[in-house]
Amino acid sequence: MLAFLPPDDVASTLKELKKIDYNDDRVIEFYDYFEKYYVGELKTKRGRYNKLATYLTEPMFPIKLWNVFKKVGVAQQNISSSDEDENVSEDSSNQETDDLSDSDNGNEKL
Repeated sequence: MLAFLPPDDVASTLKELKKIDYNDDRVIEFYDYFEKYYVGELKTKRGRYNKLATYLTEPMFPIKLWNVFKKVGVAQQNISSSDEDENVSEDSSNQETDDLSDSDNGNEKL
């Protein structure tokens, strides 16, 4: 599911998923594993002037490597374009067929 979201929404969505109360510890372990290796972990540390700073660690497999949001959008556009092309070619072939049948009947189209 996360692979189909915009890359900027992946970390926040995973954070929301982790808030859900699951009865199975394996689900939490999976989310932790996924966060560590595919999204990046949110870490907090003391920064300058003892101020808390939160940052996202770099995962082993960056989001841009496995996220398909943009690819799916391009594929949908290509499918839509090819569907429109087919509709146009079908309409033009139907028009040609109508023209031929009218001329066979002695009717001329104006």
